[in-house]
Amino acid sequence: MERFLLTLKNAKLRSYNLIRWLLLFLNIIALYIVSFSKPGSFGDRFGITGILLLSILYLFVKRTEKFATVDRRWALLGINAIIIFFWIKWNLYLAATATILFEVIYLYSIRKFEVEVDRQSILYPSFPKRRILWNELQNIVLKDGILTIDFRNNKLIQQDLDEEVAVNEKEFNEFCQQQLSK
Repeated sequence: MERFLLTLKNAKLRSYNLIRWLLLFLNIIALYIVSFSKPGSFGDRFGITGILLLSILYLFVKRTEKFATVDRRWALLGINAIIIFFWIKWNLYLAATATILFEVIYLYSIRKFEVEVDRQSILYPSFPKRRILWNELQNIVLKDGILTIDFRNNKLIQQDLDEEVAVNEKEFNEFCQQQLSK
């Protein structure tokens, strides 16, 4: 095989989702509090109640798994877009910017971390992506779902692979040994 694509396990995904939900509900509470200080915002409170009900419905749908085709990331992004609309409507641009910033950070943190291994180099998913040349490495091994990258300068990277993506360990290790021996 000329190229391998290994997906690393995102061990903090559950924490990221919990923080996103916490921020969503804090935003809704803050919207309610601010709506009472705005004149004529009864309709806005009605809209905020709708957002809260959508969030609760989303939790229900997520728990029952009836709608497996629904991309939940984009559903919550839509709810956050409505929240951002209210912040902008009330000229609270700092709150809108903070909500946008947290959403962008969240979407970046839940991405798939993929290591690309080919004949020229290894592309590692750090920020920014790091290109590792074969001559920088002492060894690279995939064993029991753990990828180990051993550098010549005594640095070491060890990462668990995502169980859902299967890679032939023997074939991968043979390919890496061939590249290292060149």
